[in-house]
Amino acid sequence: MNGLTLDGKNGLLYLSGSCGEVRDLCQALCCRRWSIPLTKEEYQSGRFTAEKICTADNSPCGGISDDCKQRLFRLKPGSDNACSYLSAENKCRIYEQRPQVCKKFSCADGWTIGPIRGKPVETPGTAPDNRDGLPGNLSDDLVFEHHPFFKLKTVFCAPGTPEAVLVIKPAGKCCVVSNRAALADDGITEALLVRSYALINGTYSLGAIETILRRENGQSLSKRTFSEMVRALARNRLIILKPAFPL
Repeated sequence: MNGLTLDGKNGLLYLSGSCGEVRDLCQALCCRRWSIPLTKEEYQSGRFTAEKICTADNSPCGGISDDCKQRLFRLKPGSDNACSYLSAENKCRIYEQRPQVCKKFSCADGWTIGPIRGKPVETPGTAPDNRDGLPGNLSDDLVFEHHPFFKLKTVFCAPGTPEAVLVIKPAGKCCVVSNRAALADDGITEALLVRSYALINGTYSLGAIETILRRENGQSLSKRTFSEMVRALARNRLIILKPAFPL
């Protein structure tokens, strides 16, 4: 009989029956939940509404290297992120000419049951976690280093606005990405952010870096401004905490 079988021990859900027979149950889940990859030949054939993306950040790929491991050729998803060839009746509109990955796909081995994503439960009287995962008080003996997978290329700060645009180069990626960083202090400038990032390289403690920046900026740098820069860099995965060591 067609239907569902639950394997609670192994966390699998089985659909019994052909694709056409179980479609009312699964609602074409395989065409909705994942990107549908294409071979390079399928992408270049022009037979599909397709796109080329970078899997590092799901952005359009503008690289030209043939050996980039983060490039993905895929069917371009529709407005609801489902396959653009999926009809309102949950049927494939190009079934006879569907990509190779679709022809080879089978759900006979079962679907893995993932965790239920609900609203986090907050305990009364507890403070929320910092967005950057850092301690509430950044002590002078803390030492940070550059994140091994991300490198800051440049910074743009719009005058009069509480944010900066960080241009970041992920390791192994052939192009850069731009992150908007909220800044709680209007004393942060492009030059100050770039200089801070250069000094936070695993060599100096925060106290030593703050002293250097104050000397270079005529003692005008406040501890609040410096702490906010450190947090902005950490939130954007540009620096990571190292164990503190004596100067």
